[in-house]
Amino acid sequence: SYYYIDQVDVRRLSPDLNIEGDTVICQGDSTLLSINSSADYSWVKSDDPLQILGNNVSIWVNPTLSTSYLAFNENDTVEIEVTVINYPVVDLGTDTIICQGTFLDLDAGLANATYLWQDSSTAATFRLDEAGSYSVTVDLEGCVEQDTIEVTVDELTPPDLGADRALCADE
Repeated sequence: SYYYIDQVDVRRLSPDLNIEGDTVICQGDSTLLSINSSADYSWVKSDDPLQILGNNVSIWVNPTLSTSYLAFNENDTVEIEVTVINYPVVDLGTDTIICQGTFLDLDAGLANATYLWQDSSTAATFRLDEAGSYSVTVDLEGCVEQDTIEVTVDELTPPDLGADRALCADE
């Protein structure tokens, strides 16, 4: 027996369906993921699709590691990756004393970070030779940390060796 098909309808079920929300968050932060649809969707982590996280157009997530989420219903499935960034570790060291006439180089260098020092300079390092409070704010993809160091300059005082005196060779 033969069958003939004379018409095929192809319809797009959900035009331009996507998930909105922050896709990069800092460790410990949450983000609201929302699907641009009036229909309700079920939400799961892609690595645990049997554990339903919610059944709505939106869901709050607080992943500790970068995680992919799926929103699905009987007609569609959409995926989004939420990347978790650790806060930068900023350590200028303990408060310190430098000798007069010497320099101290502070280094807040982290790959892919931006810097803002107390004087508004933006390099990863800061060179100083004066007493004061020095601070840096480090921004790593929106995750911001700060550190401060107090620096004291030790004034050099010449040693007192007493009055000059002449010595003979046999003394």
